Amino acid sequence: MEAWFKENRGYVITVGSMVGGVLLVYMFLLGPITSDAENIGIQLRMQENVHRSKARQGVPDEGAIADARRERDAERTSLKEGVARLGVSLENRFRSRGEDGYREHFEEIKLSVRDHLKEVNGKRGLGEFPSDLGWKGVPLESQEEGKDALLRLGVGKGLLEAVIASLGKGEKITQVNIFEGWDRQEEGEATFLRRVPIRIKMTASSRSIFRTIHRFQKSGSYFCLETIRVQREATTGQDLFEADMVVSGLLVDPNAPPPFEGEEDFE
Repeated sequence: MEAWFKENRGYVITVGSMVGGVLLVYMFLLGPITSDAENIGIQLRMQENVHRSKARQGVPDEGAIADARRERDAERTSLKEGVARLGVSLENRFRSRGEDGYREHFEEIKLSVRDHLKEVNGKRGLGEFPSDLGWKGVPLESQEEGKDALLRLGVGKGLLEAVIASLGKGEKITQVNIFEGWDRQEEGEATFLRRVPIRIKMTASSRSIFRTIHRFQKSGSYFCLETIRVQREATTGQDLFEADMVVSGLLVDPNAPPPFEGEEDFE
């Protein structure tokens, strides 16, 4: 062996140098590169898993966010148009607290509103107008209730003007309750859109009843017919019917957020 080594010493040294060089290259160059490559591969796989997870959970990309913004703006425009078309427009006095408060202001103007409607009713040649619009036996115990009563009075005024304009001579409104559903109101946060129900009973011809319902749908004075019950008036031989209906006006609260507006936005 010793003789062979001496004879092939140059070859052994050359091969050993090559092997040592390879080891050095791996230790100081290829090894770190391979390790870095493995780490990068792990990071990429982790990022891929995160993106897939977000996609499954519905996290939007920039394109989806841009589409959502456009849809939001379109909804806002549509909502404004709908409010202008369907929302009841109230005079300032029905939203004002007056000099002393909402309750006191309601008491101040309720009779003048009743008298105005009674006068319009008389000019149309209709039957006797009710002296009470439903406020008897409804105590207003807070300013908030006074505020709500004013809104109901305003909605009732607009609704009754529409009914009076639809009836003919000899027909009449027999009962009004602007406090319909008052004891079933739910207290809580303000809502963007709320319904204000008013109950009306009247004696009129079938033609006048249908004309009244049609007038409820007119742009600028839209009222929603919730329920109606009609039966023939039994005390006369004329073509008259007794109609009992609940009609709602739609009010918009500008201080409450629209239903599709949350705390989070796309800004």
